[in-house]
Formats: sequence, structure tokens, C-alpha cells
Amino acid sequence: MDIKTTFSRLWGLAMPLCLMFNVCVFAQGKEEPPSLPVVAASTDLQQVLPVIARLFEEAGGGKMALRFDAPGNIYRDIRDGAAVELFLAGGDTWPQKLKEEGKTFKDPQAYALDSLALYTPRRSALNADAFLGDVRGALREGRLTRFVIADPDNSSYGRLAKEALRRKLVWDDIQSKLIIVNDVAQMVLPSVNQNAEGALIAYVQAKNLVRDNGGRAVLLSDAICSPITQEMVLLKGAGQTAQLFFDFMRRREVKKLLLDYGYKLPGGETAAALGYY
Repeated sequence: MDIKTTFSRLWGLAMPLCLMFNVCVFAQGKEEPPSLPVVAASTDLQQVLPVIARLFEEAGGGKMALRFDAPGNIYRDIRDGAAVELFLAGGDTWPQKLKEEGKTFKDPQAYALDSLALYTPRRSALNADAFLGDVRGALREGRLTRFVIADPDNSSYGRLAKEALRRKLVWDDIQSKLIIVNDVAQMVLPSVNQNAEGALIAYVQAKNLVRDNGGRAVLLSDAICSPITQEMVLLKGAGQTAQLFFDFMRRREVKKLLLDYGYKLPGGETAAALGYY
């Protein structure tokens, strides 16, 4: 049965849309409600994924419990037996590891591309540029005292931030200035507010910081940091709702939403190519 037919049948059985949409964000070690399929996702998806899940529910696809965490933490929880049915990672490392370990129902599939960005708050003396050209000078002159990145062991964004700083030959010099955060979505702003001069984070998150708090966000050049391929993967034991949502993530309206929130699409698809504008 194709996805269109499945949604059509589910729609006829769907409850009134006045029901409130349930999104659960789980604390470490807390048991998830057994009645809802768990979709675990990287924290960079915290704004757009609930919107997509709401569209899915309104189309008759059903309710899900959303969990947001660093992808490395989610990977380890799945490996240790956590009841996750679908994993949307910020990067491709963790879904591929799960595939190699025989824990996936289907092969991982790319659903979006994101890039690393340099975010500088309004008061920062650090010049924001796509090549991190001012970082070395700021370190030498004492203008850079705190700098935020995600944990390289838990996040593709953290790993790429480390690689970018290595390419600029400042990784060793910046060690004493680093604030390494595990949950980027929750901890970057408080860290920046602790007089940090800048942060290397997901472009989507950097854009949100600029919108809400001012400052600047500059995409890093591909010369020092390649775009990040976001992959999703169904885990063994995934039920029908998770499988339908996996397919739903590839629908035209979802791709448009991802573009609206600052992501790019695999294969270079644009809004115009999708039939918008």
C-alpha cells in the first residue's frame, strides 16, 4: 500500500483535529509513554520537527513522542536498548554506526543539509567571516576569551568545529578559551551570555540566535567546513506510525518547511523546483 492510500484511509479514521498535539521532550533516564512511538532527533531540529509532526498528525498519521538530545547520546541510548523507532540525526555518523551494528530496519536516508556557522553576539570584538580569519588575531590580542562549540564526541557540529579550528591552526591555542556544550539548543545562549565572543554551531541555530538576540551569523566557507548531511533511520521494531513518518519526511511540503527553516535539500532541490514561487 502506498503512502497516499495509507494516509487516505487513516484520515477517515482520524479523531477531530481539535485534539491537542502531544510533544514529549524527555529527561535523561525518564521512561517514555509506551503508547506513543518515540522519534529521537538532534537538537538542531527542535523548532522545525514539532511543526512537521503536527502536519503529520493533521494528515491522519498519528501522534508521536519527540525526544531531542545530542545525537551521540541518542546513539548510545539506542545501542543500550532504548525504545526509539526513528532517529533523525544531525549528521550521518550515528545512523551509519547503527546500520553497521545491525540495529536498523532500513538503510539511512538523507533528508536535509546544514552548515556550520560562526555566531558572534552584538558586543563581540570578534570579526565574523566565513574563513575564521580573525580568530588567530583575536587570540593573540586578547580579544577572544571564551568561545563555544558543541561536544565533538557527541555532535557532528562539534566534530566539524574542531576540524575547522584545526585547519586554521588555532585548535591548540584556543583550548583554554573553549566552552564545550552537550545540548547546543539549550546551552549556547547562556554560554554566549557568559561573555563568549563567538560560537561555531549549526547555521539554523545561529539564525535563530540572530533573530531572537541580535548579533551576526556567517556560514563557514566550504574550504574549511563541508556541509553536514542530515540522515534519518528506522530502527528494528519500528511500527507503522514511525514508518509512515519516515516516508512523510520526504514529502514536498516537508521539504519546503526545511528550506524555510534554513536547511538545504540533498541533490540541490530548491523551492522553485518543488513548485513553489
